[in-house]
Amino acid sequence: SVSGYLIEMPYLETGRQFLERLGREDLLADVPGLAQVVDKRMATCVVMQSLQVGGATPSNEVLVEGIVARTWEKGEQRFARLAIYDRHTETDGEGRRCRPRRKAHYVSLHFPDGLVNGRQVTLSPRDHLRATGRLCEQRYSESLGYFLMRAGVIGLLAEAPNSDSLRELRTQRVATYVVIESMLQFTK
Repeated sequence: SVSGYLIEMPYLETGRQFLERLGREDLLADVPGLAQVVDKRMATCVVMQSLQVGGATPSNEVLVEGIVARTWEKGEQRFARLAIYDRHTETDGEGRRCRPRRKAHYVSLHFPDGLVNGRQVTLSPRDHLRATGRLCEQRYSESLGYFLMRAGVIGLLAEAPNSDSLRELRTQRVATYVVIESMLQFTK
């Protein structure tokens, strides 16, 4: 079993790296400037604090507490970004009441079918919550067109031969979420 905490690590991905993932570096010649396109991305990581080998049955349990930064829906599925201010976050000077001001780190929460324990979840930005769940990964694909849109240069494909088929080239991605099983929502 691993014990630790979750953080989000920013990283940069270039158009060249996107095509390398597909084994299609040959397309760089068809789209001038694509190699230099940069998109800022985030990866959720577990920072290991202890490791127990053997003995106990491995478990996948996550406890998070923080402030809802934003919410969104995909069909019946509900999601939230939770800003976490704990002892694992960086400090940035002195805040109120002589406490250190902390920079948040973020974790994505997933509420399957918009429910927790059979009850509809209603969250708003700035809500304070404590939740338990399990760490899960969701695999998905991302198109070159979407990658370029995120980077703010979707027009780069306009003059490329076969631009429609280039736009639909897809690479595999993984999103990491805490799938929520129980939750306390603190009132204001």
